[in-house]
Amino acid sequence: MAPVAVAIVAIVVHVPLLLHPAYVYDDMLVILKDPRVAGGDWAGAWTGAYIPDATDNLYRPLVTSTYLLQWAIHGDSPLAFRAVNIALHAAVSVLVLLLARRLMVEQPAGEDIAARGDRSACRTSLGEAAAFIAAMLFAVHPIHTEVVSSIAFRTESMVTLTVLGAMLAAWGRMTLRRIAGICLILLAGLLTKEQALAIGPLAILSWWIARRGKIDAAERRRAWVLAALALWLTAGYLVVREMMHPMAWDRAWLEWHFNPIVLAEGWDRVLFPVRLLGRYVMLMAWPARLSIDYGGVTIRPWTSWSQPDIWVGLATIVAGIGLLVWSWRTRRWRVLLCVVAAAMVYAPVSNSLVVIVTPFNERLFYSPSVFVLLGAAWVLSRMRAGWGAAAVAFVACACVTFTYTRHWTDPITLYSHNLRSTPGSVRLHIALASLQMERGELDQAADVIGAGLANVSECWEIWALGAEIAARQGDFDLADQRLERAWALADSRAYAFVGSIATTVNRLREGLDPQWD
Repeated sequence: MAPVAVAIVAIVVHVPLLLHPAYVYDDMLVILKDPRVAGGDWAGAWTGAYIPDATDNLYRPLVTSTYLLQWAIHGDSPLAFRAVNIALHAAVSVLVLLLARRLMVEQPAGEDIAARGDRSACRTSLGEAAAFIAAMLFAVHPIHTEVVSSIAFRTESMVTLTVLGAMLAAWGRMTLRRIAGICLILLAGLLTKEQALAIGPLAILSWWIARRGKIDAAERRRAWVLAALALWLTAGYLVVREMMHPMAWDRAWLEWHFNPIVLAEGWDRVLFPVRLLGRYVMLMAWPARLSIDYGGVTIRPWTSWSQPDIWVGLATIVAGIGLLVWSWRTRRWRVLLCVVAAAMVYAPVSNSLVVIVTPFNERLFYSPSVFVLLGAAWVLSRMRAGWGAAAVAFVACACVTFTYTRHWTDPITLYSHNLRSTPGSVRLHIALASLQMERGELDQAADVIGAGLANVSECWEIWALGAEIAARQGDFDLADQRLERAWALADSRAYAFVGSIATTVNRLREGLDPQWD
């Protein structure tokens, strides 16, 4: 009954998403503005980029294929797209429960709980409790709202399904059927998101921990076969992807207001990912100021030792290293597996290895949060007041999530709410003002741009958009002033965009329709 309860909770807490479904944020890019979806272009889904003409070269054909399949079944229906997102999250929550049971409940072969005595029975009960707590907290944690709510971010839940599925599939005697299953899961993960590169090592480590002390020569040979197949599949994926969409892309096109890490140098570049980790961990403990974008000046590229995120990040890294050493010396291999898994799925999105387009989105911590919550649940299950603390955390998280999902029913409501949490976000100011301008709400759009200029005055894009809004209001003197400032701040890469805004302003000045081919 526990898996059913976890799934139901994961669904119920996100019910507001189904009451007034809408496309928000990047949903328009991957659904409405991608001609492959409505056109049923399956070949294009498997050869083209995830988001056409994006700065980075993302290749996620399996995710794009889910959009094409759904559109072919039900057409333009944000309700159906969101329902699938919720179902994926519920499935991940159930896998968290199953994996937690594997890791926290010891079940030696040939013995039953009664034969092992009361102490062992107590340990089993604590393990079951910890697994249930971890799964329930994962199902309702507010940091996962972005993944469940945005259709474009189902990549996170899909890749997490493959990572956890591979670890569970590897938990047992190595057979040819098990090898085939793990390889299929690995292939599905690689076609979903780059974090699936961790599947091969994590599957091998999970198998070794589950079977240690019982491995014969034949099983060892089959394990080597799995390792070789996983290596070849991963290498083949990298070769094919490099031929179609190289992982390397020109970072010169990445604007600082989108990812401020491009301005970080020296130790600031080293410590930036540490600060990001600290912010994630703080949000896991206290998800009070959630937002879909932390770019702009929300997270500045320069490190200040007065910032709590740097200390929380450093403490998290030290604790992780300490757990690794302790688990190795005491042979607590399941603890070691959790620490290694958390590090492997977080590394690709941490900006520590390479700079990615997004510096900090809550969705990026979806997979690593599994293992953070496993550790938290283990601690809670062994505290005297652990069940009470877990119940309070569950209710609080469920209430925050249920309330936060209501903001995802309309883009303007969502952007306005998130701007209150992150007023330094350039992207949110531009997204909200642009949408209000499209709807003819020029006064509201002017207010948003005014707030953006007050918070992020160094961004040429806000000045340019502000010029167009002023021109649409008939204030061409203000529009010219803002255009002049946009030209001064822009570099050669932005000249075309600023030039198009200048053309729009001039056509409005002449009383012509600014939109033409």
